[in-house]
Amino acid sequence: MFFISTHGCALPGADNASMPSSRVIMQLPNQLHHGTAYDRYPHAYKAVRDLYLQRSECRTHRCHTQPPKILDFGSSGGVEAYTLAVKYFPQSFVVGVDVDAKVLTAARQLIANRNISHRVVFFDGTEFPLDILGRYDIVFANSVLCRTKVMPGPTQYPFSAFEQTLHGISTVLKPGGILCIVNPSYRLQDTALSVLYEDANVTDQMRRTSYLPAKFGRIARNVTTSCGHSVPLYDPQGNPMKEVYDKCIFIRKQT
Repeated sequence: MFFISTHGCALPGADNASMPSSRVIMQLPNQLHHGTAYDRYPHAYKAVRDLYLQRSECRTHRCHTQPPKILDFGSSGGVEAYTLAVKYFPQSFVVGVDVDAKVLTAARQLIANRNISHRVVFFDGTEFPLDILGRYDIVFANSVLCRTKVMPGPTQYPFSAFEQTLHGISTVLKPGGILCIVNPSYRLQDTALSVLYEDANVTDQMRRTSYLPAKFGRIARNVTTSCGHSVPLYDPQGNPMKEVYDKCIFIRKQT
């Protein structure tokens, strides 16, 4: 079970009356499983990196861009944070947040063994607010905002939990920042937070630039595969949706 504290920041477009107030710890039944792997979503990581570089250059008109500050929401044993820090964002400060003391210990040990503790850190979301280290240029929340086999059904992971978690994440993502949510059980566009975001429109780019492994063949052309979507998708009422969902990377509007 995942917990976050958000300090109750108000966001335009969201029903803030229903969101947690300051100093309240949110107890939300997000992903329970800690399974992960090195470089598990290369297509998404590359797309986010390229998008950040493109947008940074457009804003600054400089050849050298400031390394993004990154949050790995639901960091588990630290493998994704490690992937991001060494392969895709080798100069960035990466922060991981989780709620399991054992996996946080394992994550810190992994990073210490790789001698990158000076720019990759982890904290416990049950002890500290999500904004304890400030705001971020990029937030990854991959395969965490979803149901699993051990928590099936809408009563175990309701739409309200998904929406409230997104609210917390949105409080720490800078305007103009990038949000990547691979494998959600619900669509961001169905939440009140949708007015804060625009689709990054990188699905076609990911396919054109061969971010998808060739071994997938014809299946690789399916937009579901392009965003790594492998969990069932539901509408806000908890009803299964049959449509293909190809949105996993979003830009926080400049509001």
